Amino acid sequence: MPWKGSFRPAKFLFLFMTASLFPLPFAWAAPTAAEVYNGMQKAVWSSAGVVTETLSLPPTESTAKNEAELTPQMKIKYQRNAPKMRVEVASFKGEEGPLFIEDGKERWMVTRVGATLYSKLGEKKREIAFWFPFLLTGDAPRLLGTESLDGKPALLLELTSDGEKKKFWIDPAGYRPLQAEATSGRLQGWRFRFEYHPQGHLNKVIAKDPAGALRAAALRDRPRPATLDDSLFVAAPTRGGLDFVKKGLSALGGGNDRPVTATAGVRGLDEEGTITDGNSDAKAVEEMERRTVSPAEIEAFLKEGKLEKYLEE
Repeated sequence: MPWKGSFRPAKFLFLFMTASLFPLPFAWAAPTAAEVYNGMQKAVWSSAGVVTETLSLPPTESTAKNEAELTPQMKIKYQRNAPKMRVEVASFKGEEGPLFIEDGKERWMVTRVGATLYSKLGEKKREIAFWFPFLLTGDAPRLLGTESLDGKPALLLELTSDGEKKKFWIDPAGYRPLQAEATSGRLQGWRFRFEYHPQGHLNKVIAKDPAGALRAAALRDRPRPATLDDSLFVAAPTRGGLDFVKKGLSALGGGNDRPVTATAGVRGLDEEGTITDGNSDAKAVEEMERRTVSPAEIEAFLKEGKLEKYLEE
C-alpha cells in the first residue's frame, strides 16, 4: 500500500538516525540533587587538601559601604579530607580562635575542655560558624528547580545544616556555586556571592545582610592538595564536668549518689551551665555545715581534681 501525504518511511528512518546522534533536550537526563551537591564540592575544594582564607570585617559592629572599609581580622585554615573537614580560626593579632571539625557524621566546635556539637550551640555561637566552616556543606540536598541569576539560568539547590536551611544558585555547566542565601536561622536573609579566579578556583566570598549592606569578605588562596592524617578530624566530646564533680564530692567523704550535672565555660565559647543535685535538701546543707574537712582530705581533693599545684600534671 503506497504511503500518502508527505511522510515517507525514508524520512522516518532519517529522523530516527539523527535523533540517536543528537538527542532532543527532553531526552537528556537531569542531574540529581546529590550529583549537583557533589559537583559543587569538587568545584570548590580539592578532595584532600588545604585552603587558607583571610576574613575581612567592618572595624566595628556596623556595616561597610564598600570593601575598602573592611579590615582583615581573621585567618582561617581549612583542612579537608572529603567528607571530613577541620577549620582553624585565629585573629590577625595571633589570638587563637575556635576550632571546628566535621568528622563525616557530626559537626563540632572544639575548645580546651572538649568538643560541643554545633547543633547544641546557642544561636549567637552558631552565627560565627555558619558560613566559613559549613556554608558549603550540609545534609539532605534538594533541587528546587531553576532560576535566572545575572541573566543566566542557575540550578537551585537547598541544603540543611543542623536544622538551618540555605539555598544555592548553581552554575549548571560546572556546578560552581554562584550565590547562597540563608533561608532560616539567625542569619535568615543573608546572601553570599562567590567570585572565581580566572583559573577556576574560588577566590572570594562576599556576605551581605538582608538589607543589602556589606558585612564581610573572605579572600581565599588556591587549594593545595595534601595527604592529611585522619587524627586531624577527631573531636573528643567535652569532658571533666560530670566525672570531676562526682569524684571531687566523694573525695570529701559522705554520700549520696544522686545525679550531679555540670557544664563548664572556657573563654566564652561554651554554653553557660549550672551545677545542681536536682532537689533542694535543707538537711543536707545542715549536714555539710557540721562536717569538718582535714588538710589531708583537702590535699586528696586537689590532687583528684588536678587543681592548683596539680593543674599541669
